[in-house]
Amino acid sequence: MLSTDAWIINERGERKGRYMTKKWFGKLEADNPPLWAVPSSWFFQKSAQATFCEYYRLGGEPPVFLARMKRLGKIGFWGEPNLEYRIRKCSLSNASSGTMIVRTMNAAMQSIKEGRLDNPLRPEDVPLPSWRQRITWTYGRNAKAAMVHGQWIKAGLYVLGAAVVDFPTTIKKVCAIIRRGRS
Repeated sequence: MLSTDAWIINERGERKGRYMTKKWFGKLEADNPPLWAVPSSWFFQKSAQATFCEYYRLGGEPPVFLARMKRLGKIGFWGEPNLEYRIRKCSLSNASSGTMIVRTMNAAMQSIKEGRLDNPLRPEDVPLPSWRQRITWTYGRNAKAAMVHGQWIKAGLYVLGAAVVDFPTTIKKVCAIIRRGRS
């Protein structure tokens, strides 16, 4: 399988940076299947014996699918942007509660941990996410959208809100974003 980089654009179509550099991809690929590879940039043979999970509609599919693909062979990365990835201020990923997307991601990660790549857990098979997980996810996604749209104060307030709820996770994510930006 081959994945590519993407340009991050805002709602006005302005390019605001790159999604993932080759150096950053290498860090993720060495650990686990890269969770942040842009799904619309994936190239693989139709004959690959890996399929998408029909009940992972809200973000849980990439980790499980990439784990299946990695099991079949190497995941490569072409470090040049091949598409534009729009970050919207209001999207399903930024929904106010974040409950379904976080629950789907929890099911995906638990499935990978248990080796259930061919029969992953359904979101309803795992407990509801904690309020801390939901708020940290929602504030984090909203902070990212605000930054892409040049709303720095709003972005800072979202990061501050996430840090109040879960300081260690928020700091870990902010540091990862800074490292990713420097890669």
